Amino acid sequence: MAARLWRWVLGFALVFALISAAALASAWPLSLAAALGAALTILLAELPLFVLVSLLVARAAARASSVPAGFGLTLRTWMSETAHFGSVVLAMSRNPAPLPPSAGSGRPVLLIHGILCNRGIWGALQRRLHAAGFRSVLAVNLEPLLADIELLAARVEPEALTLHRLNQGARIAIVAHSMGGLVARVLLRNLGPEVVSTIITLGTPHHGTRWLAGLPGRAPQQLARGSPWLYALNALQEDRFTVPLVSLYSLDDNLVIPATSARLKGAEALELRGVGHMGVARSPRALDQVIAALSVAGAA
Repeated sequence: MAARLWRWVLGFALVFALISAAALASAWPLSLAAALGAALTILLAELPLFVLVSLLVARAAARASSVPAGFGLTLRTWMSETAHFGSVVLAMSRNPAPLPPSAGSGRPVLLIHGILCNRGIWGALQRRLHAAGFRSVLAVNLEPLLADIELLAARVEPEALTLHRLNQGARIAIVAHSMGGLVARVLLRNLGPEVVSTIITLGTPHHGTRWLAGLPGRAPQQLARGSPWLYALNALQEDRFTVPLVSLYSLDDNLVIPATSARLKGAEALELRGVGHMGVARSPRALDQVIAALSVAGAA
């Protein structure tokens, strides 16, 4: 479903660029080559413009919460997030098939993506995990889109248990991006520390985000600031987690507003600067932190 959504987004972006170029050609005497060049320029500018607007909105919220950022840092974040976002969209539109996890590695890892995404976001991390010796890695798709987070967790639970059994009862580590971190916490609540060994969340709005306000569906309501569902989950777990929880996030996140929503009592907080919401799941600095956290958890 997410792959279809992102193919539609790419198609709409192309149509918008062509229509805009045609409008320019009708207003000025442009050659066919110039019109096509204008269409290509508009197409290539759409994603950077979206990232820039989202980053500036997040910057406005950051000023209110005393998280300063200079021009150089903002520029670096914009450039890196544009690159990461673009590569993720292309990967998600293809919806890569799941790689079957190897049995008996003893270090199983479950990857859970965020809202409006699919397992395509995990390509860079999966390569790093395999290089680091993590062979039993499973990346799931959350469907249907925008569904209740409790329902999404219930649908992932059988796959988590299968991964657990495939590795002779070894407890699974969960790495989750954005909303996926809340799915992971529901899994911990339901399955307990007998199945889950550690959770690493990447850019997860543990205390909600303002960015999703107005979107339809149950999940955006649950992710909103002041959400009763989120309040209840935090009241149950915050400062009393039964397994280690690491919250890796960027103070320059362009979609979690405010970025400090990722902080949780009782969780280890790892802060980044200069990467955006997609970058926190793909940048080399973020992936280094993930591998290090998994290695520490495996040695414990």
